[in-house]
Amino acid sequence: MTTTYLVIFIISFVFILLLTLLSDLVDSVFDLVWSAILLKDIPFLNPVSIFASLTVFGAVGYILSTFSTLASLITFLISLSLAIFTTICLFFLIIKPKEMSETSLSYSMKQLVGLPATVTVPIPANGFGEVLIKLGGGNSNQIAASYDSVDIAQDAKVFVVDEKEGVVYVSLLNI
Repeated sequence: MTTTYLVIFIISFVFILLLTLLSDLVDSVFDLVWSAILLKDIPFLNPVSIFASLTVFGAVGYILSTFSTLASLITFLISLSLAIFTTICLFFLIIKPKEMSETSLSYSMKQLVGLPATVTVPIPANGFGEVLIKLGGGNSNQIAASYDSVDIAQDAKVFVVDEKEGVVYVSLLNI
């Protein structure tokens, strides 16, 4: 049984290293496999928590079977309970908070359509100016043109109607 624990420990430890070092590449493979065997719907059964619990199971089992006089059933139960405890702690203390905190500050130009803005550089009827668009965590200055082909003064309130080739087309916001 000692050899079994050692093999489980080594294999799962290698997988944990692969997950850590090559996470972007390996994540897509594991996502595909996890989706195929329908484990994607069970949140705490993800590759990190499974391989971490197997690593703990193998390590504790190997240490107890090598350095203690406990019966093999007791060793198995202690190893299993510590592995389950590790899975629960890992999920609730690390994985779940990490998933909830992942946000991105990036945006697509197409996401600007429909947003209000303030003109910072006047926009001539057939030319370009600049608008300030307030986004979630900050502001974005964008090159702007008049959608209606009218002059738009500085500090005017506008909204983004369209976006083409990196230029936002704005129209006066009449309330």
